[in-house]
Amino acid sequence: MSDIDTSASAADREAPEGLTPIPLFQIVQGGWAASTLAAALEVGLFDAAARPGGLTRGEVAEQLGIEDRPADILLAACTSMGLLAKDGARYRNSPITPRS
Repeated sequence: MSDIDTSASAADREAPEGLTPIPLFQIVQGGWAASTLAAALEVGLFDAAARPGGLTRGEVAEQLGIEDRPADILLAACTSMGLLAKDGARYRNSPITPRS
């Protein structure tokens, strides 16, 4: 006979006091942030956004040779990470943006 209690599902069991999923979320978010930064560097987003006055989403898609929706996702992700600043419909590099 097993000593494992199978009477409650994992969702029904309470986590030990003080245990939260935050460290796991931070690991996942770190991987997502690293992938976003790598994609932006690979397509040349920060070089394009260095243009005086910044760029619109359409201009980014055209200059980088990517479709509008992926450009929108990449711009939103980089803006949420503080790598880009948005002013109206235009995106520009933030002070922390990596420069080539």
